Amino acid sequence: MTRADDTLSTTPLVSGAPVIAQIRTLLWTAFLASILSSVLTVASKAGCSPGRDASGRMVDGNGTATDLEPVCTQMTLAPSPLVFLFFIGAVLWAIRRVLRRSPNDVDAIRTLRRTARTIVIVAAVAVVVAQVWFWVLPLYGIDGQGTHVFPFPFGSVDVVTTPMPTS
Repeated sequence: MTRADDTLSTTPLVSGAPVIAQIRTLLWTAFLASILSSVLTVASKAGCSPGRDASGRMVDGNGTATDLEPVCTQMTLAPSPLVFLFFIGAVLWAIRRVLRRSPNDVDAIRTLRRTARTIVIVAAVAVVVAQVWFWVLPLYGIDGQGTHVFPFPFGSVDVVTTPMPTS
């Protein structure tokens, strides 16, 4: 014997409940991808170029005397805001597409799932590319200090160079 209350509890109250649930999943996916890529796209490295020999003369990496002042360089990798703008844009695009072009719930859910998948893939690629690219960058040879935007939009690098302290 079934009661009427049991039938009502399994029936969605809103006709578009599956689409709304998928939108919620998309928003959570974008939020978690933002958090994880923020945490995983952080790194730093530092070092000082060869400096002075025992007599106090400035030398290069080969031990040859040089007139160039030895410097210490520190590089810090941070996530690029462009990745987060992509996440926001993808969510807004998917919702707009669902509202304007989806003929039924199945198509709307497919669009939202593909967008969520795309966000996860872009987040993973951004982390991997930014980390590999950062660790391949030479520590020396980048002059000046400040934030340098390199060819890839997946991360930004803050470079600080200071004169080598004399000891």
